[in-house]
Amino acid sequence: MTPVRFGKAIAHRLGVIARYCRSAPSLAAAGKWLYLGMIRARLTGGEARVSRREGDTGDFHIQVGKNAAHQVRLDLGSLAELDSFEEIFVHGIYRLGKLPFRPSLVLDCGANIGLFASLCRMAFADARIFCWEPERANYARLGAQPLLQSSLVVAFQEAVSDCDAELPFSGSGLGGRIAAAGETAGERVRAIDLRSWLSRQPGEPTLVKIDIEGHEQRLIPSLAGAWPPDCALFLETHQEPGKDADILKCLSDEGFRWELLESSGPQNDQRMLNEYFAVRRKS
Repeated sequence: MTPVRFGKAIAHRLGVIARYCRSAPSLAAAGKWLYLGMIRARLTGGEARVSRREGDTGDFHIQVGKNAAHQVRLDLGSLAELDSFEEIFVHGIYRLGKLPFRPSLVLDCGANIGLFASLCRMAFADARIFCWEPERANYARLGAQPLLQSSLVVAFQEAVSDCDAELPFSGSGLGGRIAAAGETAGERVRAIDLRSWLSRQPGEPTLVKIDIEGHEQRLIPSLAGAWPPDCALFLETHQEPGKDADILKCLSDEGFRWELLESSGPQNDQRMLNEYFAVRRKS
């Protein structure tokens, strides 16, 4: 490695650590945030994670709010969990400050291990939170999140879709998804008709997060006419560049104003991951 490349590598790693230290919610929590930053900067080994011993349950608790009880549970041996934590609590992809109202209902569609739901539990302590996560291992981790141990939080080991059905499921971790037509799939998972579920709710101010690995192409059009009057939406799309137009038109037709927050292209994948925020007000 040339001196210039070495210098850039060191600067990058120090930058990662600095971002984690700046994200620590309190001085008391800074030690664990520094440690996690060092893991992500690969100062603890070749991988940006810690090797897990056999039988290790992955119980690394880290404070994410001003209150010492505001903690989430991570498996330091899981690169997917570390990626999710970094997106939500370091990069802050879910900008709750954009909401023009305080939601009393939160829907987490594609809840993974419950980090977004935990963020909302801190921000909206009185809100009812419903989580849907079909992947078995993720659902188990979701159920163990400290902040979600509340009667206000309900989790389902299910996917959200446009019908009540058993659907083929492919992949695992952050990439687990309802299989597309013709795609090789493993197990089948239960899916619920989200439109039908919404129709049974009282229409209270609602925050929805949808991150369902491409199945949003089928889900979003099915929700026409069913969105709550006051609704905010965080939506991640998983499509080839320029293919979001139909989904965005569906939202615009329902009175949503939307904006693109972030866009990225995963390695070895032609799809773009686009993060949108959309909101509509009827009251």
